[in-house]
Amino acid sequence: MIKRSSHLQFTEHSLSFFRLVDVVVISVALLLVMSWYQVLFSKDYLLLLIASLVIFSYVAQSVQLYQSIQLNLFTQQFLLLFAVLSLTSLFVTLILFLTKEGDSYSRFVLAFWYVVSLFGLMGWRLIYRKLKRQCYLQGKQLRKVAIIGLTPAGLKLFNEIENHPELGFKCIGFFDDREPSRLE
Repeated sequence: MIKRSSHLQFTEHSLSFFRLVDVVVISVALLLVMSWYQVLFSKDYLLLLIASLVIFSYVAQSVQLYQSIQLNLFTQQFLLLFAVLSLTSLFVTLILFLTKEGDSYSRFVLAFWYVVSLFGLMGWRLIYRKLKRQCYLQGKQLRKVAIIGLTPAGLKLFNEIENHPELGFKCIGFFDDREPSRLE
């Protein structure tokens, strides 16, 4: 059987895509802030960027940031992303302080890089979520599910699926092999 793939489905490939977009957003945020403050991009800033990306990737993987993209509410995603980016900034600042290299970098660039990165990371996630929801509302890329057992728990699950279209499920029915007299 041929299985059609979707670009917006939650797969291992999409997790790599999310990581790549995060790296691009953080890198572009630094370049934008540096251009706004007319700071030249040097090897020092390149090393800072690489160190920040490594720390961000490690912390994000440690707290399973990318596993929560589809599973958590948007506010939970925001709080987790805020924590990951804040820890990254804290580690970078601590490293700069302990190595006495902080004088080589603009404090304004570092502070606004954090803010622009946070808004950029949340912005692209919000756009992705809206696109995914729009596809689901149009009936595209839905995952069909069947509920086993026409029970109160099964009906509750059906109501949850119907009330949360952002999950991308479409209930095709119930399976229950009990006698009709036992269904009441």
